[in-house]
Amino acid sequence: MDLHQLMIEKLSGIISPEDERLLTQKMLEDKELRRQWEELQRTIPISGTLQYNLDESWEEISGRVQRSKKQRSKRLMFAAALLAGILIGGFVLIKPAHRQLVASKTADAPLSGGLHLQLAGGKVIDLSQAGATNAGDAQLANDTTTKTLSYTDKGADVSMNKLWVPPGLDYTLKLSDGSEIVINSATEIWFPFRFADAARTIRISGEAYCKIARDDARPFIVELPDGARVEVLGTTFNVNTYEPGRQKVSLVNGAVALKSVSKKVVLQPGQQGSYVAGQDEMTVHSFNPDELAWINGQYVLDNAPISELAALLTRWFNTPVQLDNADLAASRHFTGIVFKNRPIGEFLDILCATANCTYYYKERVLHIRLNTK
Repeated sequence: MDLHQLMIEKLSGIISPEDERLLTQKMLEDKELRRQWEELQRTIPISGTLQYNLDESWEEISGRVQRSKKQRSKRLMFAAALLAGILIGGFVLIKPAHRQLVASKTADAPLSGGLHLQLAGGKVIDLSQAGATNAGDAQLANDTTTKTLSYTDKGADVSMNKLWVPPGLDYTLKLSDGSEIVINSATEIWFPFRFADAARTIRISGEAYCKIARDDARPFIVELPDGARVEVLGTTFNVNTYEPGRQKVSLVNGAVALKSVSKKVVLQPGQQGSYVAGQDEMTVHSFNPDELAWINGQYVLDNAPISELAALLTRWFNTPVQLDNADLAASRHFTGIVFKNRPIGEFLDILCATANCTYYYKERVLHIRLNTK
């Protein structure tokens, strides 16, 4: 299977659901493949591709609508031409069927608090700049190009440090045991520079994709809010605690146990465990790989209520959002994809064209108003 061809099909809106799931899985497992996907997205002009042709539904972009063989054949011809254009360093332009996207109405109102690390002793280290930094007995190496923080422990303290990844950013943390944690926007992670002998323990509040190095002698424990925890030896999984009172753990490979004070479930690959703290309730079900598309800079909305957008756009674009008529936002739905590495205005124009709404900025706050007619 040619994964690069699948990338082109995904960009062209012709990828089958099965191939999209395969591509998503491979990109989750391969950081270099994710980098190539992001580069491909940057290479192709946004307003000229089929992704922003308003004749094409967002459902087709995410691969949910089956096409006839004749339609697929025609689109495959387009994909081949698109690939050829990319390989020679050129651009393939398609005339939009409707309007061009208007200029982004950007708001330069970042939320307070950039990327920083608070050491166990209280000292705060600004990570907005690349380079090496002393952190007690540890030496930090911060690469802002690859958005990666690593360190050498050299007998460092086992106390917990706190890394804050602010809205609008994601970052990768490489732990001393070889594990990698990809951290989503507006997320805190507590970790020691050196793990104690008995277990490897970190804490996460927000969302993170964890690739845990196997160590049979020392289990890896992820503590979550409200008393839940994940126990593994070596595996790949996602944790999401954005929703207050609910923790979700999605297992990609290996095996994990999700535990509370009185409940425990063991997950298998492809399963998601959910824990509701107030009810001390755990459930297990399969999950859609689209839920982990944030690793690739995408957030897939499948018939989701507009009310979900306020928190998402705030996290991803570092912009405060207010829904002017929140009562309608809970009942009106939208299917589409939010691309993190593209201006927010492009998504908002698509949203307004398909969900019958308008948006504007007031005092550096983004307002979304749903139209009633």
